[in-house]
Amino acid sequence: MNQHAGNLLFVAEDIPPVITQALNRSGISSQIAANEQQILRQLRLKSPEIIIFSTDSSTIDTAVFAELASSLSPDSILLCCTKQGSALESVNTHLASQLPLVSIAFPENFIALISTFLSQAEKTVKVSVESHRQDYADLKQDQLAGFAVQQRLLPVAGQCLAGIEIDYKLMPSHFVSGDTLGVEQLKDGRVLFYLADVSGHGVAGSLITVLLNTLIERDIRNRSKQDIGDTGDIIERLNMQLLTHNIEQHLTILLGIYDESAGTLQYSNAAQFPAALVKTEQGVSSLNIGGLPLGVSETHYESFEVRLSGRFELVLFSDGVLEVLPEMTIKEKEERLLSMVTDGDSRLDNLVAQLGLDDVTNVLDDIAIFTLAKTG
Repeated sequence: MNQHAGNLLFVAEDIPPVITQALNRSGISSQIAANEQQILRQLRLKSPEIIIFSTDSSTIDTAVFAELASSLSPDSILLCCTKQGSALESVNTHLASQLPLVSIAFPENFIALISTFLSQAEKTVKVSVESHRQDYADLKQDQLAGFAVQQRLLPVAGQCLAGIEIDYKLMPSHFVSGDTLGVEQLKDGRVLFYLADVSGHGVAGSLITVLLNTLIERDIRNRSKQDIGDTGDIIERLNMQLLTHNIEQHLTILLGIYDESAGTLQYSNAAQFPAALVKTEQGVSSLNIGGLPLGVSETHYESFEVRLSGRFELVLFSDGVLEVLPEMTIKEKEERLLSMVTDGDSRLDNLVAQLGLDDVTNVLDDIAIFTLAKTG
């Protein structure tokens, strides 16, 4: 059997049996397409390495064949063939004048030539595979470096800040994430935190998360309590800056400020979903979803306030967590998250275990879980 076995498609009314037999002996399979419908079927199902158009055909439109072959099998080798021993007088089509012309009058010579073409195609495929493999390795390395940059911008997990225990889990669907989160103690002692989710995921989304981290840090760095304003003011300023940058993607965000001395949680939500859950001794409640995502249009964002005078646990999710829940509807998924926080331990490791995230290797969307708790 020939080591360069492959698939051939003859676009012809018929092929001499001696050619078919010679091809079979060489381990080369062949099909015949005698009309446009058969051409389409064979191109879609067989992916032939070589497509041979017979110049002797009188029923197949040359222009139609040329268009189909170029659009559906761009990697295939295209040839023309003739039954004549001398091809010089038979080149009478536009297609044959543009492609290599071979004769099938001498089977052994024809098989040798086809084997040579298959060998060339095999080498081309190997080179292409190696090139793609290297490109993928380079891309993976670049994205891992990008994720390392993202990680350095994230807060320290497991830390305690102004009496608040902070923990989180971030699982990118690719090597970089379109989800991000942050926490920072303001000059007046209050704690600002946020969870954001950029539309889509991958490199573009990750770049916007880095931009968002930078904009938030810059916005609050040198402002007094009066200058910062409420959480709605902060989100409105972020929205205006993102609109100025003219980004093509939008992002959702929940941003809150916890004031221990006042016993309050102030927050604003720009379409961050599912709703954040806050658990106190009185029970579990959902925070408001809020207004439009950032980066869509200039708009006003409302600020809400919740009394948190004692112990509490606050749990924020990105919408990627909904993808791993078995329930069918969004409402059922939300009820599942609510019951997890209401009936069980809402510490991060327990939530991760209940969602089965320790056993998940590939996720469809970026997943973020962010917990803030005052237990003392």
